Amino acid sequence: MEPPPDLSTRTDAIYSRHSAGRGTLRIRAKPLRSEVPLPDMALDEVLSDGALDATEASALEIRTDVGLVRMTFVLVAAAGVTITSLAPSIVVGVHRLHKPLSFETWILSYPLTAVGLVGVILLWSSLSRRPIRSWPWAIWPLALLVLWSLLSVWWSVSPELTSSRALTAVGIAAFGVWFGYELRFDEQLLALALFSAAASLGSYVLIIWWPGHGRNVSGRSEWQGVFAGPNSLGPAAVIGIVAAIGIAVRYRRRVIVAMSSIAALANLVLLQKSASVTAVAALLVGAAAIVVVLLVRSIRARGVAGRVVGPTIALVGAAGSAVVATHVGSVASFFGQDPTLASRTLIWSDVRQFISDRPVKGYGYWAFWENLDYAGPTYERIGNGYGSAHNSFLEMGIGLGFVGVALFGLLVAAGVVAVSVRVWRFSDTASIWWAVVLAVVLTEHLMESFVLWHSYVWVLLIAAAFLPTTRRETSTRRDANG
Repeated sequence: MEPPPDLSTRTDAIYSRHSAGRGTLRIRAKPLRSEVPLPDMALDEVLSDGALDATEASALEIRTDVGLVRMTFVLVAAAGVTITSLAPSIVVGVHRLHKPLSFETWILSYPLTAVGLVGVILLWSSLSRRPIRSWPWAIWPLALLVLWSLLSVWWSVSPELTSSRALTAVGIAAFGVWFGYELRFDEQLLALALFSAAASLGSYVLIIWWPGHGRNVSGRSEWQGVFAGPNSLGPAAVIGIVAAIGIAVRYRRRVIVAMSSIAALANLVLLQKSASVTAVAALLVGAAAIVVVLLVRSIRARGVAGRVVGPTIALVGAAGSAVVATHVGSVASFFGQDPTLASRTLIWSDVRQFISDRPVKGYGYWAFWENLDYAGPTYERIGNGYGSAHNSFLEMGIGLGFVGVALFGLLVAAGVVAVSVRVWRFSDTASIWWAVVLAVVLTEHLMESFVLWHSYVWVLLIAAAFLPTTRRETSTRRDANG
């Protein structure tokens, strides 16, 4: 019997076939025995998430730092999402230190600024490795949007607020791009799972042991957990459910499935107790997205062309959205809800009027709601200081005019296109999961102004626009990012 081939020789053969011009070949970090020959591998099998590299044709090197770096990325991402949920600032600053809920207080501004600075550094570290012409096109409307936000200080009705908040928004946007561009799917999934675990566990601690903080401070029965209100707890619970299901489907081990089921159930209870209609709607739309994805997979299997399926689904979706938008009161009544959606329809009417008074540039980024000279009359008419447009498109309109709406719309379109293309081409767990996440966050943006508050819901919408849409792009990013 002939002796087995030398390991480095075998690696040379794989390297010469699969990594010409790429510079680095990355192979699964599994224990290898030199006397066992490596089997032939397809490119997608060779390009894996492991930490074993062949950077030279003559040897294999174990890069022990890769796993540590990638796990550090996961922890940074989880911390960033947690901070942009505002939960730590609410618990420590508002509940324990009794600071006002204001983005100008240090308890909110310092952590958010830190996320922004880290986001800028990490994003530049990722993008600087690639030529500008290869950057995702969605970065340009996003860059123009944050630039327009900064420029709006010149016409803002509250320039002292616009200046600091718009500057922080630049960093938060960078963090969102990094989350979608740099992190691999497993890392994104784990980061959201860690955030959800911390948020749900912390919420139950407050609800049980400090009900004065964990329940709605207005005296009603709804839960708010570690957040500022029920409509913040509800979306976090939905993300927790989606993350738990994603973990279970991705790994499928009995213990992981059992723990994920418990996490999903715990978040389902939080969702129900929050009584957040918008969050329930987001969960239902997310479930509908799964049905649409399965339908698309079935159509694709029958050989129908994507150029037919894509426009058809877009037209049906647009028509359905238009019907719901124009008959929102009737739809709400059909489901047993307040026809005004807790005064949202009244708010939207007022906001559209304000936008018509300053249609091009708006009133300045995040400037309108705390200037009572402008917002006071609508607060008096609606009966409370509601503080936002409760719709991200309208929020962009009142803050940044039609220019802001157009740029925001381009970013939303980039996210929808990226996720849709992934679903059509791959139909893998990552693509389906992101379709659900995008459906959830888009629904929330239609019902709340999550484009403000430097929110993780805004971060996830940005991230969706920067997902890789081809296998070549996926492998290229892996090569560039290590």
